[in-house]
Amino acid sequence: MGWASSHPQLISFRGPQHPSSSRGGLSTVSGSSIGSADRRFRLFDTGERTKRSFDAGMPSSSAAPLDSERVVRFYSCGPTVYDAAHIGNFRAFLTYDLLKRFLIYLGYTVVHVCNLTDVDDKIIQRMRDEGVSRTELTNTYTQLFFQDIKALNVLPATHYPRASDYIPQMQAMIQTLIDNGLAYTAQEQPRQQGAIELPAASVYFNVSKCERYGVLTDRRFLSGIRAGGGERDGSASEESEEVASDHADAAGTGKVEAEDFALWKAYKEEDGDVWWNSPWGRGRPGWHIECSAMAKALLGDTIDIHAGGIDLIFPHHENEIAQSEGASGQPFCRYWVHNGFVNINQEKMSKSKRNFLTLRQCCPTKDDVRAFRFLVVGSNYRRPLNFSAAALQSARNSVRRLDAFRRRLKAAAAQEAPHLQDLPSGDWNAQLINASSECVNDFEAHLLDDLNTPRAFAAMFKLIATCERALQECQGALLGEGLKGVSSALDRMDSVFGLWYDPVEWGGAPEDGTSEGETSETIRLDPRVDLPEMLEGFPAEILLLVEERAKAKSVKDYQAADKLRTEIETLGFSVKDLSNGMIELACRE
Repeated sequence: MGWASSHPQLISFRGPQHPSSSRGGLSTVSGSSIGSADRRFRLFDTGERTKRSFDAGMPSSSAAPLDSERVVRFYSCGPTVYDAAHIGNFRAFLTYDLLKRFLIYLGYTVVHVCNLTDVDDKIIQRMRDEGVSRTELTNTYTQLFFQDIKALNVLPATHYPRASDYIPQMQAMIQTLIDNGLAYTAQEQPRQQGAIELPAASVYFNVSKCERYGVLTDRRFLSGIRAGGGERDGSASEESEEVASDHADAAGTGKVEAEDFALWKAYKEEDGDVWWNSPWGRGRPGWHIECSAMAKALLGDTIDIHAGGIDLIFPHHENEIAQSEGASGQPFCRYWVHNGFVNINQEKMSKSKRNFLTLRQCCPTKDDVRAFRFLVVGSNYRRPLNFSAAALQSARNSVRRLDAFRRRLKAAAAQEAPHLQDLPSGDWNAQLINASSECVNDFEAHLLDDLNTPRAFAAMFKLIATCERALQECQGALLGEGLKGVSSALDRMDSVFGLWYDPVEWGGAPEDGTSEGETSETIRLDPRVDLPEMLEGFPAEILLLVEERAKAKSVKDYQAADKLRTEIETLGFSVKDLSNGMIELACRE
């Protein structure tokens, strides 16, 4: 798809270069040693269904102050902040981070927009369930999201726009679509609010008027589309309420065709105080128009990269294309990047299967959260990723090996260096310098091939194995420049991998302290989401008791909760309520 595909261009890379700091909210680190024009970054574009040579688009006049052809305008779909994000979401966020880090490595300036959906059907439902305001609910889970991505060492986006802050821009885009003959109002029965009769009109996009509809999915959904036709947020189909709402059946809605989707939703009583005035009466935006309006406001009519989970291809991203191009008359996006699903123990993650895990549930310690980053970043981003206790343990072991090697490398490099020609390490120095250069070249070549991180990691581990042999054979003899070359190569690669860091605000003792006697097997669970039915190291009956206790506490039946705690402790486990709302479950030694 897309107009840009008919005009491929080569990128001219600068190199070698050195890291620099971020300026003015834009990521501007350059670390590439790539100096050959024939080594191009090839990125799989969902629209074209093939790997395409990447080049940043020319600046858009509406995207000031972006004034360089080395600027990449990058939009990624962020969380719906009504609940804790799950590990499928975090695979997407880590994929965006990997792509952005490599673009920075290549010398690009990346302007990254990651939206926060704070107007949504599920948000309204959770507000009613918990008796809280929209602001209170969404602020709570927005902060949780920021804590989680910080723990995963995700580079911050340039902008995190909230949908509720861009209502005027959404209304303006909707009016433009109406004026262009691509959208229409559907008058519904007036509703009473006290003595006042409120006019109620929804606005729908007319799919039949959009010739390019289906360009991303390579098929036209011009008939037979019904509620629930798609998934969102990396979750299973039962989590597609907003899609179902936006693509609801035409009966009783005033829609022309069932496949038409909502741009503006007329106010309903169950919406409570979530509404805005508009030319069509009180209401709120549809889900799809939110991203189109925020992308235009912050990045201009045409963006370089749009990323999201594979579940968002249809209908969300297809609808974004229709809306954005229908309003601007310009191509919306030049490259579409989508990551694969996360499975749990070889089964698709699903609330109905009770294998729906948050980051805090599966990664209670600092080692765990770094291991999760390694597991995700080290996988092929377009393929399904299987998460299991064994997979996380394997990743944990790899991270520990990397940490141990860096400590050994640092200790060896800290020795006072005599003349290399007087030591048996001279040959090893030359070998390490050559191995470091070869490793970086291989690392870059693999990442240039659609972010092939499994092979890129293999190149890094090959260098580590070579250096470990050198340290062993030299028996303490100094390796001077060879060690510097290895250390420099690792630093360069880690600017993309992002593995050597300390998630200082994650894990460790809970805020209210930990009593003696807990340990060996400890995990943190979030009682605000469905607890998993099975976790390695914890019997199913214990997890069932923990779930029953959480339910008892939620209805303020503290006597039953205390009784269940005693039963859990009798079976050799402890349960602790943390101040952040999490539960810590431990196997007593």
